Amino acid sequence: MRLAPLCLALLFALAFCPRELPAARSAAPAQAGRPVASSGQHAGQLVTQEALQGFWLGSEGGRDVVCHFSAFFITVSSASRYDHGIFMVKDGALLVRPDLGKERRLPVAMEGGEIVLANLRLRRLLRTEEASSVLPADAASQVRSFAARDHALHFCNVEPSPEEKKLVQDYLDADAKRRCLYIVERQVLDSVCVYDPAGWCRDHGIRQGIGARQP
Repeated sequence: MRLAPLCLALLFALAFCPRELPAARSAAPAQAGRPVASSGQHAGQLVTQEALQGFWLGSEGGRDVVCHFSAFFITVSSASRYDHGIFMVKDGALLVRPDLGKERRLPVAMEGGEIVLANLRLRRLLRTEEASSVLPADAASQVRSFAARDHALHFCNVEPSPEEKKLVQDYLDADAKRRCLYIVERQVLDSVCVYDPAGWCRDHGIRQGIGARQP
């Protein structure tokens, strides 16, 4: 059973981690030497809420950072984080969590077809509707399996083992399109309402504090 849209918005807003987006290298090697303007002083075209919709790709420490803008929600997924929350664009800034009155203001502008968000430079990757159709069937199935597993562990407050976490992240980082599908699958799973969390975790074979399926 799905949550009402208003409940979803509140849950996503409360769950969003209020950290700055990570500083990153240029998403495109050809742009690596281009300086990024200081906070609040980006040159370039102002962006709108509509212009951001879809997937954008940057990099951090040589690994993918994928940002997904869908309506009024932003999702940031990388090797070290998965955050989802409400955003809006106003006066050349991206406001995160404006519904709570505690928004974070990140300067945002478009330069040469790229989005510059704070210190993160992003290039267009995919539209949302493309995420499920660009991967071979076996790869898509594997991504969905990882997304379901990660969602279950997160829901049951269990930390995956370092080996499992590295396996998943290495697989997702091998192709940014995999991470796009992962984001879509996590969003679908996170929208499902569970009335018996303890029973749900037992049904999925997750033991609290271990992060492994029961034999």
